[in-house]
Parts: sequence; C-alpha cells; structure tokens
Amino acid sequence: MQTTGVTQPPMIAEAVVRIGEVLDPARRRDFYHAVYPGLVRYHCWLYRERDPDDTGLVALVHSWESGMDNTPTWMELTRRAAPIPLKLIRRLNGDSALDALRRDNKEVPAGQRLSATDLFTLYHLVGELRDARYDFRRIRASRVPLVQDVAFNAILARANDHLRDISTEIGEKLPDQLLRSARRTRAAFATLFADGMYWSRDARSGKLIRRPTIAGFLALYAGVVPPSGVEDLVTRMTAQRFWPTHGIASTPTDDPDFQPRCYWQGPVWVNMNWLLADGLDRAGRGELAELLRTDTISMIAGAEGLYEYYSPFDGAGVGSNHFSWTAALLLDLLDGRRPTHHMPSARKVLDGEHLSRRDG
Repeated sequence: MQTTGVTQPPMIAEAVVRIGEVLDPARRRDFYHAVYPGLVRYHCWLYRERDPDDTGLVALVHSWESGMDNTPTWMELTRRAAPIPLKLIRRLNGDSALDALRRDNKEVPAGQRLSATDLFTLYHLVGELRDARYDFRRIRASRVPLVQDVAFNAILARANDHLRDISTEIGEKLPDQLLRSARRTRAAFATLFADGMYWSRDARSGKLIRRPTIAGFLALYAGVVPPSGVEDLVTRMTAQRFWPTHGIASTPTDDPDFQPRCYWQGPVWVNMNWLLADGLDRAGRGELAELLRTDTISMIAGAEGLYEYYSPFDGAGVGSNHFSWTAALLLDLLDGRRPTHHMPSARKVLDGEHLSRRDG
C-alpha cells in the first residue's frame, strides 16, 4: 500500500466529536467505540516518535506537516536547508526556469503558489526523509528542519481533550503515558509565549522563531491561554495588520514576506477562521467569534466561489476553486445564517464604529 511518512495536524478527534454530536447517544457510543483504538494509537505515535524527550511538544520534520506550507516561520528554516544549486537559482532570481517542471501551477497562477525554489527545496527534504527512512533519530542527524510548531501542538492539545472526553463517554481509560504527555503539552505552551505572542520553536537550537503568523493565535483554540493573557492576544489578532478586511491574514500585512494572494504568505483561509472563531468562543469572546464567522460567510459569498483561500484586502478568491474544506466549513458556518452584502464591514466593527474591542 502506498502511504506517506509525513503527517498532518491531528484534527481527527475534532472530526469524531463533531460527528458524534449529531448522533443519538447509542449510535454515538458505538461510533466512539469503533474509532477509539485508532485515535489512541495515533496520539501515542505522535508522542513516541516526535517527542522522544518528553517535552510535551511534538516536533515536525517538514512544513507540509504543519498544514501551512510556506509561512515565514517555516520558510526561514527551510531555505537554510536548501541544496546549493537551489540557493544559487534563488539568488539569481531564476525561479521561472523551474516553473516548467511544476504541476501545481497549471490551473493556478504561479504567483498564488510558493516559489519554485521553495517547492523544490521541500521535495528535496522529502528525499532526505526517505533516505532516513523517516526514523526520527536519523532525521535528527540530518539537516532537515525540526520545528515544535505552535499551531500543530495547539491542535494536538485540543485533540487530547476530545480524546479524553470520548474515553469518558465510553468508559475507557487512556494510557497513563498518554495522559502524562497531554498534561505536558498544555503546560509547555508557557515556554512558547514571549512578548504577548505564542511562537513556534526551532527544535534544534531551542530558540523561538519570532516571525508573527496566524499560527500563534491557535493557542485560543487549544484553550491554553490564561485569562490574564486573552485580552492582549485578541487585541493583536484583531489589529489591522492581521484582520485588514476579511478575517485573519495568514501572515501580517507588514511582514516583509507578505503577499496577499500567495498561499500562506498572507491570504485568509476559511479553516483558520473556523478554528479561531471556536477559540474565541472558548475564551469568552462570543460576539467577536460571531463577527468572524459572519465576515467569513460574507467573504465567500462576495467571491462567488468556494476558493482555497482569499485575499485579506478585497476578499477575492484565489488558489483552487470548488475547494472541499471551504465548502464543508461554509455549511457549518451558515448553520441557519444567511450571507449578506449589507452588513457593516468587520473592519469598521473592529475599529469601534459598531462594537468596541473590549466588549467583543
């Protein structure tokens, strides 16, 4: 069977719970019993293979595992690991020479995807992972970037909570080691916090990667932000550099690598807005969560398409159209709402014309 050695953010437990919510109690318990063993094995694998030092934070071996392929956080380390020929091509602005070898830009303009040198560097790193047979001990000895990604670990922290709730409902007990690891994960977020923001960490150097991106706000989704820190983090997230017009930009507009239509270097992603709205609800900011949901619905309606991502300035749809998770999450966001073009813009609301930030 063909498979892959890289993973993705651990959203499975979230999906299981969402499905369980619409089932009657008997069917829900049957469903939970069926999926529980696999969920436990997956969470145990993440800690065993990617956190062998029991720090509570799992390390990722490729930017694809973060789900945010080319955010500045990841590209800063990925470009250092590029082979010399690709570094030379990048220095000579020779990306266009490599574009003909790509398959991902045939239906989407190249400017809406990561650069050719970045893409081929990621392919090169997959080769290094294969050479190491995806053995974490051997990967540690290579030049592959290792990152304790703040977004991935935030999703894992929330997934651990879901897994605990599932186990309680069906009368199962989670393995003691997994429970200890889950507690460490929540506690470890304090080590990722500095200067009012949560950051990813370079697992090799131990240093925080202080490039602000949307990833740091997922601490709200994880429920790990202490009450005293919510106000400051929400203020940062709702500032114009992150929320210019249509939801949360993946990279702030004043970042030197910001590009409003390029993948994870600036565009708004519906899945991130969905997660952050959930996080705002958890943090007691229900009115602001509702604003983000309504703003996202209006953005999709205005673009007249289920796009992969959207410009944070004008809401234009970019990337692929008919994108499945945009469609699925729109259905969830609607939930009895009706899209409208006549609501006040979210930016005006955030600037205090209709709602004060402190109340929101």
